[in-house]
Amino acid sequence: RGLGDVYKRQIWDNSNSGRLLHEISPTVGVYPIWEEGSRKCTTIMAQLRTKHNFLNDTKGRLYNYVSPKCSSCDVNECINHYLYDCNRFAHQRLYLTECLREKDIMFSIENKNTFLGAKLLNKEKVKFIRDKVFEFITSSGRFTEYMEGI
Repeated sequence: RGLGDVYKRQIWDNSNSGRLLHEISPTVGVYPIWEEGSRKCTTIMAQLRTKHNFLNDTKGRLYNYVSPKCSSCDVNECINHYLYDCNRFAHQRLYLTECLREKDIMFSIENKNTFLGAKLLNKEKVKFIRDKVFEFITSSGRFTEYMEGI
């Protein structure tokens, strides 16, 4: 690592601004989970990771006329609900969980940053996780309308 990288890291770690983003993105730079992914995958993963996405919880904060509730579960449709709890996507989540389990990867809220690209792993695992999580996102159909514009 160069001196510039060390300096950027020190500023990022010690700054008072951007603490929410620091919690989501503890490192500075490009996340390896996106190195070879499609633009659609990169965009959706970044939006989920930074909490600027098209889930109802976010839309409800931006637009008064949109309910933040999940249309199936009557709770706020936030990232955790979408990825881990929503009954509407139970089948897709089960498939994702089984695929990850075969590689000894645990799909849990505690590991959320791993699945959204904020934790660094070896390149083979990164590609596998990225592809499987994006497969979940695609098969859920939750972002279909939005993804057509990307």
